[in-house]
Amino acid sequence: MPHSASGITSEYYATQHPEEVSAIVMLDTTSSAEASAWVPAFVYRLATVPQVTGVDRILNRLVVPRLLRRTRGYTDQEIRDYRTVMNRVLNDTVIDQNLRFPDNVHEVLHLAFPDTIPVHKLVPTRTLKRMGEEYQLDHMRRLGPNATYQVIEGSHFVHHTGAEHILEATANVLDRRARA
Repeated sequence: MPHSASGITSEYYATQHPEEVSAIVMLDTTSSAEASAWVPAFVYRLATVPQVTGVDRILNRLVVPRLLRRTRGYTDQEIRDYRTVMNRVLNDTVIDQNLRFPDNVHEVLHLAFPDTIPVHKLVPTRTLKRMGEEYQLDHMRRLGPNATYQVIEGSHFVHHTGAEHILEATANVLDRRARA
């Protein structure tokens, strides 16, 4: 169940080890149907400025509790832990991963995705508006006849707000797999 850029990793793994993958439920993953644009390293370094200066700590104190609400089942400790992670999210490893990302997409783009693996992708409304429907359709075509997508209300962080959609999608894709 990959989210965001890890969709590329899951697609790569599925092409290399299809016997180990029953199904994939994608949570607003990057499309492997086109190579990503390259972002210069200095842009990622610039993005660390709020973290280094402590501005992120102030913003995360306000934003994280609004995103991860107790009414959505998060505990106070989980909210604090998440805020701690977000205060240090832009580290050298993450920056390196982002710099290598276009190469990873390019590599997966040229691999044939197994048509025996069902894929269901949850696409938040905000992502659909930003990226367009053709972006999603191209991705589904690349993944083959067992790939579908569903638009749900929300933002890129669908795993924080869409648990019921994720549960339903997972049950449906596994049911589809069992009938195949």
